[in-house]
Amino acid sequence: MTDKYLQGRVAMVTGGVSGMGRAMALALAEKGADVLIGSLLESSPLDTARGEVVHRPGEAALQQTRAEIEAHGGQAHACDLDVCQPASCRHFYEEALRVFGRVDILANAAGITAEQTICGHSEALWLKVMDVNANGPFRMARLVLPAMIENGWGRIVNIASTAASVGAVTSGAYCASKAAVVGLTRCIAQEGAPCPAP
Repeated sequence: MTDKYLQGRVAMVTGGVSGMGRAMALALAEKGADVLIGSLLESSPLDTARGEVVHRPGEAALQQTRAEIEAHGGQAHACDLDVCQPASCRHFYEEALRVFGRVDILANAAGITAEQTICGHSEALWLKVMDVNANGPFRMARLVLPAMIENGWGRIVNIASTAASVGAVTSGAYCASKAAVVGLTRCIAQEGAPCPAP
């Protein structure tokens, strides 16, 4: 197998400017994929819940990561993305189609956490963590999966955590959201995989 075994493939990475998202974007590019990264930026409209822990990089960090992806020899594109907004998710997907023509790989790395007891969670904070961590991957997968099924090839990578099966005193929403990601991923795998012959 060649070192550039993803040559000719197109990857989309949410949360692609920092942490695991950035690492995945660079790894995909290193293996030959063209990559579109999206991230909630510090300039994005402020829609936060009190107590959320989220990294919002600046435009400079977005463009720096794009340049690092291109240094691996592939094409790269970068844009603002809010996985809590269906319209933003659709714009991100449509940018991939506009720039690259298709999407072969989706890596859902956008995520947030909050340290709060169950009784201390506000409704807004609980819903925000669930929206980013569980609904975000759902929104993105729903967009890319039909074409992947039609083309007979696709990969969707969702980021869960040991928190999905091991609780923590101050991480109720985070643990619940990651358990939801595990369940969602199993369903996507079953829908996307070819059914064995009877």
